[in-house]
Amino acid sequence: MAAKNTEQTKAELRENAVRIPPKQKESMYTLEEFVANADELFGVRPECVFAALKQIGIQECTKAKAAEIVKAFRGREVK
Repeated sequence: MAAKNTEQTKAELRENAVRIPPKQKESMYTLEEFVANADELFGVRPECVFAALKQIGIQECTKAKAAEIVKAFRGREVK
């Protein structure tokens, strides 16, 4: 009897569960796309974006990752 109630409860939970849409993957962009839109995306010159991404070998990444890389690059100390 307890097993029936457990199965029934599980079935009810599945039926009444709120459907959470799957998390969408972030779009990937190429180095060239970031360079072409450097000012609008990061507020820097295209050369800065190119150097930041090229230095660590990035040819394609998400906008968030590119922003993180460019910010770190701009914060580096010049020797």
